[in-house]
Amino acid sequence: MQNLTVILHLVMLVVFVGNSTAHAGIINLGSRATGGFGAPASGFQSMVLGWTFNGSGEAVEIASFGLIDLAGGGIPSGPDGTPLEIGVHVGFDSYTPLEEKDVDSGILIPNRPNGTMVERYGAVIGAFVPTAVAGDPGFQAFDEDLVAVGIDADALFFIGSLSTFVSTSAGSLYIGVNETFAINNGPGEFTVTIAEAAVPEPTTWTLIVTGLFGIIVAGKRRFQRHGR
Repeated sequence: MQNLTVILHLVMLVVFVGNSTAHAGIINLGSRATGGFGAPASGFQSMVLGWTFNGSGEAVEIASFGLIDLAGGGIPSGPDGTPLEIGVHVGFDSYTPLEEKDVDSGILIPNRPNGTMVERYGAVIGAFVPTAVAGDPGFQAFDEDLVAVGIDADALFFIGSLSTFVSTSAGSLYIGVNETFAINNGPGEFTVTIAEAAVPEPTTWTLIVTGLFGIIVAGKRRFQRHGR
């Protein structure tokens, strides 16, 4: 019990010291915020700005909660998405935003066989857009195939219920939904919290290492006493 108390105290130190200069943001993400990616694209809305980075190496923690209804309602999806069946829930020529880059490159060919399961339908996704693009006066948070200046399909990635993202340059992180025929979606939304990742200070790391070493030594001594 004492060992558990020590561990909890160390964790609390990491949280409070690591977050002393952190900030966070909360966005409400509707089920139609697909950015027009995927096919067939209908009834969609733009992706939502979640975070702005000043340079490379900046990390954020992303946590998503909630439920949305897919395919005309009645099919709930959490932030990690749900598998849907070709020919039952979605059309033969359908593909999700996350699959668009593979369609563009020829890796994935639509009109998949009946019964094919498509993973992560309705999942929370992200797109990192460099400042050179996001800062353009004509930029819109849609598929670049639909607008003059938009988001490249290669920039899309899976976020799900919990994820960490590290920037590669100055830019903006946009959040969306891995869905296509959004006009059929029922009610519901995701709440997405984005917070600056906590980085413990050197003194905190020293406390952690010292505490864990003490736990190991104490456990070893207890084992040796009982082993005699």
